[in-house]
Amino acid sequence: MVAVKSSDWNPQGKPKLFLQSIGNESVHQDLFCHNMEEEKRENQRKEIHHLRKSIKNCHHLLQQMAGNVYSLRRALNHSIKDHIKLQNEVGQHTELEERTKEGLSKKISQLIRKQQLNEHHFLDRFERNEKMNDQLQEELQEQKSSQQVMRREQRNKHQEMDHSLQYLKQHDNRIWGEMERVNQQLQNVNSEVQSVHSEVQDVNAKVLDYQNQTDQRLQSYDERLQEMEDLYKDEHPYVQLLKSLPPNYPVRRLYVNGTIIPVTHFIRNDPSKGMAYFKNDNQIKTIDSEKIDGIIF
Repeated sequence: MVAVKSSDWNPQGKPKLFLQSIGNESVHQDLFCHNMEEEKRENQRKEIHHLRKSIKNCHHLLQQMAGNVYSLRRALNHSIKDHIKLQNEVGQHTELEERTKEGLSKKISQLIRKQQLNEHHFLDRFERNEKMNDQLQEELQEQKSSQQVMRREQRNKHQEMDHSLQYLKQHDNRIWGEMERVNQQLQNVNSEVQSVHSEVQDVNAKVLDYQNQTDQRLQSYDERLQEMEDLYKDEHPYVQLLKSLPPNYPVRRLYVNGTIIPVTHFIRNDPSKGMAYFKNDNQIKTIDSEKIDGIIF
């Protein structure tokens, strides 16, 4: 095989057809060298395509995970029991994500051992993500402080939501820990990947794409948290429903803080006191309208 020096490559990263570094060789030798380089680049493109497919699968799993977390938060408005059930499902998806991420990390490590990564840029991205995570935590603490003035019933729900946010923080910390482990591996094989410097640019683009996906996922978490905060600020849906019901409207039973209360008719609603009055046979029942979790007509 004919060796090609780095000075014999053109600006586009392809070997010169007639290699000046080895004198005047025959046309067949030049074509043989060119074909070997083309085969090498084709193998590299296949490896990169496989890596892109693995990253896409991982991103798809991360999107599924984010959807499950969002469903878990919405379930907090209904019952603690449903919240715990969804939290267990999130744990199962987290295990699947960790196993998938571990397999993807091994494949990335095998390719990274042949390539050089710009360490300074990677560390800069990591520090920026750490700052973003700290900023997100500060915003969550401010939101938690501002919600302390809310009604007693919503305070309990806010505590449950805070536990979920802590879980997200731990989940993100595990992601950063995995990135640190990859960075340590890059440092250990830095001397080896210097021999394939021409292949680094393609890998850098894939790593930056993975970082951008992580940034987008963090931004999506922030937007969904804001949606939940806006939801808590809205008026209780059953308060709005009670305002529209006429007096003596037939009602079968109520759900109040998980307890079933049998009634027969809706009497009236007092928005100034936040109370609703129902009738059960000859007995009048006064219910805090914001504690009502469900109405069966």
